[in-house]
Amino acid sequence: MNPNDFKVRAEIHKIYGYRCIVCREPSTEINEIEPRGRSKENIQDVKNRVPLCRSCHEKYHSGGVTEAKIQEMKERRAEFLISI
Repeated sequence: MNPNDFKVRAEIHKIYGYRCIVCREPSTEINEIEPRGRSKENIQDVKNRVPLCRSCHEKYHSGGVTEAKIQEMKERRAEFLISI
């Protein structure tokens, strides 16, 4: 991981108040909503990255990332940002 990525990750945590966008517990992970394997364009897009706790991150990836999960994560991101 390059030093700039640490800065971006820290900024994402800060923007979201260091909270998981799903359960509101403290965030420990940065998740790419649309996995990098599906879209190289979104790798550096901060709108594609959100903070999650470990439990919610594991649930997101459990059984694979589906279009329904991607859509739900986008909706949760929008709802969370409106709430803060």
